[in-house]
Amino acid sequence: MSTTMQFQQAKLFMAFAKKVQNPQATLSASEEAALAAFLPATGGNHGLPQSAPGDARGQNALLRTNWFNGRFLTAEALRRQDVYFDARERLNAHALMPGVAYGLGITGAGLNGMPVMEDRNSPPTSGGFGKAQTLTLSPGLAFDHVGRPILVSQPFDFTIADLIGASRNTPRRVAPGGLDFAPCVCLVPDPAGPTGGTAAVRPGPYLLIIEPGEVPQGEAKVYGEACAGPTPTTCQSESWRGAFGLSLVRVPLELPNEDGLTSSWALRGTASAWWFDLFEHSLLKRWDPDFATDDGFRKPAGAARHEAGAVALAMVWLGTDGSALFLDSWIPRRSIVATPGEDWHRTRFGAPPRAAAWARIHQFQAMLAENLAREPLVQNNEIRALNLWHRGFRHIPPIGFLPLDPTAIGARGDRTGSTGNDALDRLITAAGGRIALVSGLIASARQQAFAYFRGTTVIPYCVVALHDDDILEDLSNVFDKDPVRVARRVPRETPAPNPDTPGTNVPVNNFLDRLGDFFEIMGLDELVNRRTEIVKVVIPLQGLTRPHPVIGVVPEDAQAQLADWLGSQPPSWYTTESRLTNATNMAGLQMRMALEMLPRHFAVYVKQRMVLLEVLVMVIELLQAIVVLARDLQRGARLAQSQNQAMTTTAAYRAAYQQQPAEKRALAEAALAEPAVRNAMVSAAALSSSDLRVPARNAEFVQAVAAQEAALATEIADPAERERVALDRVADAYAAEYPGFEVVQVISAVQPPAAAKATIADLRFQAAQLPLRDQNATVAEATVGDRVLAGGVQTFDKAEATVAYGAMREAVAEKSAKEFVADAPENVTVKEVLAKPPQEAARLLGGEDKLEAFTAAITKEREEAAVAAKAVAAAPPPAEVVAKVTEVAARGEDPIAALEKARDAATDPAARASLDGAAKLVRTLGVEKTLALTRIKTL
Repeated sequence: MSTTMQFQQAKLFMAFAKKVQNPQATLSASEEAALAAFLPATGGNHGLPQSAPGDARGQNALLRTNWFNGRFLTAEALRRQDVYFDARERLNAHALMPGVAYGLGITGAGLNGMPVMEDRNSPPTSGGFGKAQTLTLSPGLAFDHVGRPILVSQPFDFTIADLIGASRNTPRRVAPGGLDFAPCVCLVPDPAGPTGGTAAVRPGPYLLIIEPGEVPQGEAKVYGEACAGPTPTTCQSESWRGAFGLSLVRVPLELPNEDGLTSSWALRGTASAWWFDLFEHSLLKRWDPDFATDDGFRKPAGAARHEAGAVALAMVWLGTDGSALFLDSWIPRRSIVATPGEDWHRTRFGAPPRAAAWARIHQFQAMLAENLAREPLVQNNEIRALNLWHRGFRHIPPIGFLPLDPTAIGARGDRTGSTGNDALDRLITAAGGRIALVSGLIASARQQAFAYFRGTTVIPYCVVALHDDDILEDLSNVFDKDPVRVARRVPRETPAPNPDTPGTNVPVNNFLDRLGDFFEIMGLDELVNRRTEIVKVVIPLQGLTRPHPVIGVVPEDAQAQLADWLGSQPPSWYTTESRLTNATNMAGLQMRMALEMLPRHFAVYVKQRMVLLEVLVMVIELLQAIVVLARDLQRGARLAQSQNQAMTTTAAYRAAYQQQPAEKRALAEAALAEPAVRNAMVSAAALSSSDLRVPARNAEFVQAVAAQEAALATEIADPAERERVALDRVADAYAAEYPGFEVVQVISAVQPPAAAKATIADLRFQAAQLPLRDQNATVAEATVGDRVLAGGVQTFDKAEATVAYGAMREAVAEKSAKEFVADAPENVTVKEVLAKPPQEAARLLGGEDKLEAFTAAITKEREEAAVAAKAVAAAPPPAEVVAKVTEVAARGEDPIAALEKARDAATDPAARASLDGAAKLVRTLGVEKTLALTRIKTL
C-alpha cells in the first residue's frame, strides 16, 4: 500500500473517531474531504418526488403531502399523509391472499354435542349448543379484500344470542355464488330476513363473519383553526383504536331431498359438500363449453377483486330455538397459503385453490375427531357398524387420516396372534403354537380402516407404507383431485327361489350372473359418474429400530409402544405361546420374534386416479351389452312363461355379440388381443368361480377340444370353422357340468377361435396360481364332481341336447343328498357334495362308504340324463304326444304313464328312445320345463 493511501485512511479513521465521541464536533478540511471520498454522493432534494420516466405518462390514486419549511402543520395534511401510508400498506397486503393469517379459533364447552345417530325422519330443528352459552374467539390476525388488518389481541367472549340480535336489526346474506374462489365473502341485504328486531331469526345455515373497524378513544381539546380568529373551545376524539365486529349472515343453501338427512352431522356433511363443490368453487361449471375460447387466458393475472369483504370464521346452523346445531370452523375459513396470482391461475384451469384444499382436509379431520368423540369407532372390542355416511359425511377430501383404536385391537388376543393369513394361521395352530408377527396387527388395523367405508360406495384396498414420507408424497399430490363421494351402497334385491319349481335357482358360481351383477351394481356408468369411488388405504409403520447416524436407535421403538397395542398385560400367546413347536431346532428360529415395527394409530386413505382408454371404455360397454342381451335370451318370454332358467349356449352369446355394431366388435377384438386387457378379464374370471380353479379339469378341457377337432376333421374342412365348432361344443358341455365355465362360453363367443384359445390358455395359467384348496390348504386335484365324471365330460353333437342335459344336472344339483344316499345330513344338497374334495365330502356325508354310494348313484343319474337328452334332441316327441301329455297333466293325472303308453305303441326305435328320454326329463324337471325344452330348437 502506498504512503499516500495510508495517509488518507488515517485521516478517515480520525474523522470517524471525532464523530463517534462528539457528533457535533467540527472536522478539518482534510477530514471532510476524506469522508466525502468514502461516502457516496447523495444529490439534492433526496426523497422528494421525481418525474415519472417514459414517454407516455399517467397518474394513480396515491396522494401524499409535500412537506416544506414554512407551511402550517394542519389536520388535513396529516390526515392525507395517514391515508397515503395506509394505502401503501394495503397494497403490500394485496400481494397475498385475504383470509386468516393465524389464530381466530372458536371454542365453547359442549359445542357440537348433538347425537350422531337419531331416530327421526327429518333433520333436527332444536336442541343444539345454547344461544346463551359462551363462545370464545382466540387471538389472531386476518386481512380482508382491501388489505385491512383485523387484529384480535386477546380472547373475546360472545354468545349466539349477541349475534342474533344484530342479525334481527340488519339482516344480511352471502351474495350468490358462481364466482371464482374468494377467501372473503361478499354480503348483500337479506330481504327474507327479519327487520326492526321484531321477527325471529330464520333457522338454517349462517356464516359467522368478522369485519374490521375503528372506534374513537379519549378526548383532545380543539384550540381553533390555524388561520382564523378566536373560536369557542370544543373537544374531539383523542385517537382511533382498531376494532372488529362479529355477525351472522344467512347462507342461501336449500337442503336436497335426500334420504339420511336425519342428524346434525348429516346437515354438516351436506353443507360442507355444498360450500366446497357448488357455492365457492363450482365443480359443475368447470370447463363449460366456452372454457378454452372465452378469452380468459388472455386476461391479466390475478382476480383483481379488492372490494371490501367480510372474513368468514365458521358456519353455524341455527335451530328454531336459536341454538347452534353445529358450528364448523373449517367450511368457510380460509388461511393465507398462496398469492392472488397463483389462485387465479389455478381456478382458471379448474383446479381447487390451495386454501380451499387445505380447509377441506382440516374440516374433515375436525368433524371426524368430534364425531368419534361422540361415537367411538370401536366399542366393547367390537368395530361399530357406523361408516362415514352414517357419521354424516357426504363428500370427503381426496386424502384423509383415519384414527384407529390400538387398544381394542390388542384386547382381542386371539386375533392379535393372527399372521393375517388364514392358511398360515392354520399351519401354526396345527403345530401347537402361536407366533408374534406384526402382520396380524396390520391386518386388524386394516379391518378398522375399512370399517369407515363398509357399506358405502367407496371401495378401499390396502398397502403398507415403509417410510413416513410416502404419506407426505400422497399429501402433496392430491390438491388437484376432486373430492370422494360417500353414499350408501344399496343392496341389490335377489328374487327368492320358487319352492314349487325345483331347479330354478341360479348357480352360485355362475360367471355370467356375477358379471351381470357387477355391471348392475358397479358398471361403467357407476365409475364414470363417480357413484363408485376407489381409495387406497395406507397403513403407516412406527416404532422402527432403524439406526440414526447421530442418535442411534430412537428410544420410542416398537417394544416401548407394545402396551398401546397389546395392553399393559400382554396376552398369554405373546408371553408363553409365542413360539413354534421345537422352534430352537428349526433352522435356529428364536423362541420369540421381536415386534420391531407396529402400525401407527391412524391409517390414511388416498383417492385413486382412474383413467380409461377409449378402447377399454368400448370393451366394457360391449361386454355389458352382451350380458344384458344374453340375460334377455336366458329369461325370454317362452322360458319365463315356464319359469325355466336353462343354460345358454355359446351360439346364443355369439348371436348377442353379432347384434353389436361392427366397429365396436372390431375394437373389442383388438382390445382383447392385448395382454393387459386379456389378463384383467381372465383374472376376474379365475376369482369368480372355484369351477375354474381345478388344474386337472382345465387340462382335460384343452384335451377335449383337441379330441373334438380331430373327430370333426372329416365333417368340416375349414380349420377355423372346425376350431369354432369344437370350442362351442366343449365349452357348452363343460358349462352344463360346471357353471363356472360359462365364462369360457363368453370368451369363445366374442373372440376368433385362435384368440379364444390363447385367452383360455391365460385363464388356465391364472387359475393355476389360485388353485382350489381343501380345509387343510392342500391343493385339491379333483372334486367329487370330477370323480362322478371319471369317464370325461359328455359332449353332445346338438345344442338342444346340451341344454336339456344341463337343465337336468341343475335340477339334480339342487336336490337333497338324502335322495341318493341314506342317512345323509339334513340340508346338504347334491351341489355342496359335488363341489368338495373327496375327503371333505366323505366327512360331510358321514363316511367313505356313503360317499361311494353317493358317487355311484349320481354317476348313474348323469348317464341316464345324457341318454335322455340325446334321444329327445335327435327325435323330439310328436306334436300329438306333446298335446296328450299336456292334457293329462292339466287334469292332474300321471304324465309319465301317458308317455310310457305312447312308447309301447311306437314301433320306431328312435321314437321309443325319445319317449323314454322325455319321461326321464319329466321325472327330473316336471312337465312345464320339459315341454319348454322340447319346443325350443336352440337356446
